[in-house]
This record gives sequence, C-alpha cells and structure tokens, in this order.
Amino acid sequence: MVSQSTITRGLGAAAILLTGAFTAPPLQAETIHSVTQVSYDSVGRPLCAAVRMNPAAYGTLPSSACDLGTESPTFGPDRITKNTYDDAGQLLQVDQAYGTSVQRAYARYTYTVNGQKWTEKDANGNLTTLEYDGFGRLKKLRYPNTAIGAGTSSTTDYEDYTYDANGNRQTWRRRNGATISYSYDKLNRVTLEDQPAITGVQTATEKDVYTRYDSLGRITWKRFASTSGSGVSYAYDGLGRLESTTDMHGRPLGYLYNAAGARTRLTYPDGNWQPYTLDNLNRLTSSGMGSFNFTLSYDSLGRMTSVSRNNSTSTTYGYDGLGRLSSMTQNLVNTAYNVTWTFNGRNPAGQITSWGATSTVYDYEEIASSTVNTNYDGLNRDTGISVLSGGYDTNGNLANETTPSASDAATKRCMTYDNMNRLLKVAKCSTPTAPDLIMTYDPEGRLAAYTYGSTTTEFLYDGVNLIGEYIHSSATGHASDGMSRRYIHGTGTDQPLLWFIGSGIASGGQFYITNYQGSVIGVSNSAGNVPELYKYGPYGEPKNAQGAKFWDGARFRYTGQYAIKEAELYYYKARVYDPMYGRFLQTDPIGSKDDLNLYGYVKGDPVNGSDPTGLKGECFGKLCNNSAGHTPKSRQAQQDQYDRTHPNMAKGGTLVVAGTVGGGVGVKGSHSRGIAVDTTGKSSGIKTTTVTAGGGANASNGVSVTVEMER
Repeated sequence: MVSQSTITRGLGAAAILLTGAFTAPPLQAETIHSVTQVSYDSVGRPLCAAVRMNPAAYGTLPSSACDLGTESPTFGPDRITKNTYDDAGQLLQVDQAYGTSVQRAYARYTYTVNGQKWTEKDANGNLTTLEYDGFGRLKKLRYPNTAIGAGTSSTTDYEDYTYDANGNRQTWRRRNGATISYSYDKLNRVTLEDQPAITGVQTATEKDVYTRYDSLGRITWKRFASTSGSGVSYAYDGLGRLESTTDMHGRPLGYLYNAAGARTRLTYPDGNWQPYTLDNLNRLTSSGMGSFNFTLSYDSLGRMTSVSRNNSTSTTYGYDGLGRLSSMTQNLVNTAYNVTWTFNGRNPAGQITSWGATSTVYDYEEIASSTVNTNYDGLNRDTGISVLSGGYDTNGNLANETTPSASDAATKRCMTYDNMNRLLKVAKCSTPTAPDLIMTYDPEGRLAAYTYGSTTTEFLYDGVNLIGEYIHSSATGHASDGMSRRYIHGTGTDQPLLWFIGSGIASGGQFYITNYQGSVIGVSNSAGNVPELYKYGPYGEPKNAQGAKFWDGARFRYTGQYAIKEAELYYYKARVYDPMYGRFLQTDPIGSKDDLNLYGYVKGDPVNGSDPTGLKGECFGKLCNNSAGHTPKSRQAQQDQYDRTHPNMAKGGTLVVAGTVGGGVGVKGSHSRGIAVDTTGKSSGIKTTTVTAGGGANASNGVSVTVEMER
C-alpha cells in the first residue's frame, strides 16, 4: 500500500500526483491525450462530466467539472454534461453542452410516487408518458403528440401491455391497434407468439411462432403456424455447444470445436467447409475455402496487424499508444489502387477530425441531386412526409416518401411493414407496372428471402452472419438450385472477408477490401486485380468509381452491412437504413435507450461509429473514447467539420490513469498496470484526490479525473 504516486511525463514536463490509498506501480507516460473530469454532489451522485477540450489547459483545470475551462481555439469549449436530481435522488434533467451558447436540456424526467419514470421530454419539448399497473409494471406507453414542442402525449398513439400471474407479458397492443399475444410454459419460457392477421399480407395463424426447448433450457426449434410448420432448428453436443442448425428451407449447417470450445470448422449445406486455424489464444490466424485463403496476424496486445491474402494483396494496421487505429494500408497488385490512411487528426474527445490518404481513388463526391430535410415533427418524423396521408404508417414506419413537390416522384418508394415493423414490401408509388420487392423473414426475425419480379433470393445464416444465397426463378423452386453466392467471414460480427460467385469453390472467389469502418470499398479477384470500387458519403451514400450512384455489385457494403439494391436500402438486422436520409425507416425496437430520436443513426456521427444491430450505435474499435454515445451533429456539418460544442462525455466514478507500461498500452478501468482511485466519498481511507498536470491542482474530494496518456 502506498499513499502517493507520481507519474511524470518525459523530461518532467507534466506530473500527475494522486493522494489516497491505493496499490499500483508508478507509470511513465509522455503524452496526455484526453482528460475527463467528473464532479459529484454531497451524496456521491455524478453531477457533471466534462471532456476537457483544451490540451494546453490540462494543467489548470477548474476545480469543478461543471465549470468551463479555457476554450480551445482549435477544438472549441469543453463538453460538459450536467445532471439535476430531486431530493429523492431521481434524475430530473440532463443538460448537454452545459455552459455554452448551444446548451440544451437533452432529457427531462418526472416520476410517479413509487419512483418509476412517468414522463420523458426531449430537447424539443416532445413528451412521452409511461403508465403502470398496480404491481408497478409498465401498462401503457404514450407517444408524443405530432406537433413539435407540444409538451403533451397522445391519447390515441400508444402501446399497451398486460401480464399473467407470474409477471410475464401476456399481450402487447401495438401502436397500430394490432395485439400480439404470448403463451408460456411452466418455466415461464415463451412457447407461442400469436401474431394477428394483416389484411392482404398474412392470415391469423400464418406468422405465429412456436418455440420449444430442451431440458437445459436451450431453444431446439422455432416454427411458423404450428408445431409442425416450417422453421429453424438447433442441436447441441454433450458440452452444450451448438452442433448443427437447419434453416426454414431445410438447409443444415454443422460446427466443430477445439478442446477450449472455440470453433474450428463450419460446414455448409453442400458439404464444403470453412476451417478456422487458431493460435494458443484461440484467435483466428488463417481461414478460407478452396484455393482462396487468408492469414491474420496480431501484435503482443492482441490487435490485428495484418490480413494477407493468397492473391498477393494485404491489409496492414497501425495503432497509437492508446490502442486506437492510427493507420491502415491496402496493398494491391495494381498499385493505382494502393492507399494508406492515417488517422492522426483527433480531438480530445477521441473523435476523428481529419485523416490523410495517399490516394484519392476512394474519395467520395456529394451526389448533386441529393437533398436533406431538417424539419421534423414531435415524433421526429420527416415533416415533408408526415403531412401526407399515409406518409408514415400508424406504427411510425416510413410508408410513402413521395412529397407534393417531388420532381422524381416516379422513383419514390411506398413501403409495407408487419406488426413487428419489419419491412415486407417496397413498390414504386406512381409506377404500378414496376415489379415489387417482397420480403419474408424466418422465425428468428432474420430476412429469409426476397422476391423481385420472377426472381427469389433466399438467405442462409450462421447466427446473424449472412453466409450464402440461393437465387432462382419462380419456376424452379429452391430445391433444384445450388448456392449462388457463398460468403466467408472472420470470427467477428460484420467481418466478411471472401465471397464466391456460384456454387463452386475452385474459382470465382473474390476478397473484400474494406476501410476502417468495415465498409467494402472494393473486391480483388484471384489475380489480385480490382474489378470494382465502391465509394461512400459520410452516411453511406453509395457511388462507383465513375461517380454514379451505385447499388449493384457486392452484397456487403457500408459498415459491412448488406445492401438491398432493389430497394436502395441497407439491412441492419433489426431494421433498414436509408443512406440518402441518413436515418432508419423504422423506430428503434429498443425504444429510447440509445437515443431519444427513434430514427437517428449513431447520433449523427457516422465517421466515428456504426450500428451493427440496428439497435444501438457503437464506436469503431478504439477510434473514440466516449462511453455515453456520440456527439450529435447535423449532416452537413459532419461533412465539413466536427461540431465543437455538443457533448461527448465519458461516465465514471473512478479516477483512472491509463498509460503504457513495459511496452503495453493502458486501458480505462481498474487494471493491474493502472491506477484506480474511488473518489465518490464512499470508500474508507481515501480522503482527497489531487491530480496535477503541468503544475496546478485540478481535482479535489468529490471530483474524479480520467486521464489517457501515451508513452
């Protein structure tokens, strides 16, 4: 145990002094990358969190995280989020960009006498109301009225819930009035999801989902319409590992594992299999299929450093001292397509503000005809569409995008959805002779197939990863058709690495070339040549090498999601995304847990984040260091520069100093090589915490500071 430790930057230019009781070795660091300061009230609740944006003032920070420091001429004012509580300790208000000219009340809450959230109001004054039954269970969720800033909730736009005696949700009344019912077994597991009929779409039983379990509680199958209907099934080995699956078309997948439980083989329905060669840490080091393979290399900290392909192409990665991607290089046979990106332009909040590239071949130019609406109603719907009859359906899904002033009305889409807000149909609103796109889903909710004209494409999944397509005409049926496309993934989600056109694996393979977002920017064939390039705007707007809007080509595109070219949409698993709007077409299935704007994409920061599930935005690896979401920005500002004032906070009740030790990189959180001090006032033995950088004290009791440093 020690009571004091000093961390000194190179040449003694900066020192951090921690006073308190903790155990940690001294750390040497050279560069402070970011400082997050948190102040607490007298009972230990986080009051303010400030991401300090002026590196030149890290040594003279305000004593309170609620106070702005000296503004950075480059990065703007500090990003402060302030919480306000009532006497019962309930969070009443969250202010963002606190103390600046653009301060806003991001969220305001009221509570019932039992302490449950009653209302939730966003920055525009749109109010959501929650009602509860006598057992404190959510009974009704009332959405805001459509008039922006009305400050009231609708009495007709709501969801309603009932429960059985065990507290299981028994019915779910959707916003459109349809009611979904649930049945449970004696262990309170769902056995039936009873979907109501949709006129012209499905019968009263057609999409009911029956579920069964084994004696260990694992799902063994899910089926439509009855216990003998079509569906998906799962089998497990003696150690409880998934051994095989069968999709709703009867196509099986098989799995093998090593002694540590890591997957070593995936067998496709046609008997071809993908091997996984793993190192002693069970990291994937090589894989492929047929005559196409790739190898992956890692550094001593487990970060991927290269992907080498047997067509003489490779990708290499470099990292800074905090483990963030600092460079990425694509080495291709045709050197005209070679590029190195460098990501050295970051602000103190960890966001990329600029990057360099050695080639312009992948650069994007704005589509001249694109327009962006900035007017939304009380439900955050596009007002140019919501004013139309049928512009949005009663569940909040975008249904008809044609506006009275649309100059390209013939190309506008009309959409139909099921009761779970899954997209079922896309048609040209004013061109009834054009073929419709009809989409169907499996009992797991995954897109199982779509039909466009006389052609049907069926999808094969390994979990959430798309690994195969079967394309056939209405005259042949799927049974006689071999695999049309085969996809080979890494061990992560949204990591497509290789694909084959046709059922064979001896030829026809192409490797994916991606950027730091995981967006596919090209493919390379067996000779290492690049037959196609793909470019993207900041929100995924697609173009080809010639600069035209382009949806053809590879299935996997922006952020590794797959494109539905017939609808000009990306499928993000839980919902679909339109890059020309920069918004999802459906509301978020998890409600406001990620964002009060239920249609928003990664809180307006697509350069630093993605939404791999369609449910919640995430940072790209270690590209940003915030843990409470991305900075809200307008679409145009995203293209030009980063908004300097909106908040980008990191949560914390712990003082963490992260830096390199013995060549390793520090990480946020308590760590054997880091220093962690609880400053909430609840731990005995810790009286004061003082952090000094370059001289002045910048924290006291009731304040914590997170400092990220690089040696």
